[in-house]
Amino acid sequence: MDRADALTIEARARQAAALAEAEGKRAINEALNTLSAAQIDLQVRTQLLQQLPLILSEAVRPMEKIDSIRIVQVAGMPGNASGTGQANAPQATFPEQVMNSALQYQIAKPIVDAVMKDAGLSNEGITGMAQSLAGMLSTQESVTASPNQQI
Repeated sequence: MDRADALTIEARARQAAALAEAEGKRAINEALNTLSAAQIDLQVRTQLLQQLPLILSEAVRPMEKIDSIRIVQVAGMPGNASGTGQANAPQATFPEQVMNSALQYQIAKPIVDAVMKDAGLSNEGITGMAQSLAGMLSTQESVTASPNQQI
């Protein structure tokens, strides 16, 4: 047998394989077309479940960069009347309002202290806040003045 005959036989074999593959795909497509909506839905859900680990790992990837989360809820702080949810509640007397404000402040004080500490401020009254701000300003002024000084 010569080379031309071998190439012809190989080409016919490839053609037969391609026709068989096409026939198989056609049969699969016809079978898929006869599926009910519930069966198709089941297949979609199965594929989703199989891909779920990859989907979740990609979804949480940005969260790997989060160092900490702080939640500050200030609806109960003094002066915030919109968060009470009691539009028709009777107004409290002045001593009751003072007492409620003091209690609300004591409840919110740890949160306020933490927020102020994160901001680099002291919550030791007006004097403490003024000293903290003065310290921050003097640090910034010394940093900006240092490059301009001649040695």
